[in-house]
Amino acid sequence: MLQTMQQIDQNKHSLESHPFFRFVRDESKSSEQRLSFASCLAPFVMGFSDVNALGLRDESLNHPLQRIVNEHTNEDDNHWPMFLEDLETLGLNRQTTTVESLKTHWSSQNRRTRELTYSLMRLSCNSYPPLRIVLIEAVEATGSVAWEAFLTAAETYMNTTGRTLRYFGPEHADLETGHTMGTDDIDEKLRGVELSAEERVQASQMVDEVFERFSAMFDEQLEYASRNS
Repeated sequence: MLQTMQQIDQNKHSLESHPFFRFVRDESKSSEQRLSFASCLAPFVMGFSDVNALGLRDESLNHPLQRIVNEHTNEDDNHWPMFLEDLETLGLNRQTTTVESLKTHWSSQNRRTRELTYSLMRLSCNSYPPLRIVLIEAVEATGSVAWEAFLTAAETYMNTTGRTLRYFGPEHADLETGHTMGTDDIDEKLRGVELSAEERVQASQMVDEVFERFSAMFDEQLEYASRNS
């Protein structure tokens, strides 16, 4: 597993330079502009709850790594209410109708965001505990990069308006960095997991696909924000 964790770290380092995050951190823009993409994350945010509950979790499987996965998903599949609350706080719920919103979210302009969710569901359903751990670690790494940037915009927004952002702000960031997968004892267990040669190949392909799909989503979110900010 150590080799796979190193691959995740390398991909994470590369993702940090994505232009989307430069846009989100750009203090020459207002915080509203920097977060103008938020509503278009909806297919991923809402779908990721299902990835956890329907794809990764398996309460019927008595496997030590699956028990770690189950605990993680129970903590990670209920963050979407904070997202909806933030859309209200940012005023994005008042800018369009339900029909127009659905047209946007399921248009070709938001296709890569939907593809990410579908890919994560496919990868989780077609794998088994060691590879599900790899999938979670890869997703967590992308989240670490994203929330470091989101926090800069959220904190500016909250300081300027006095209104709290829960999903893009520190409350969600604390949850992302404070639950099971990020603890030292779990990380030590994961690094000690032995993968077969075939599993290492599968894990490597999975890690690359996860980061490629997230990068494509961030490309799309930047395009949307640049058009609409």
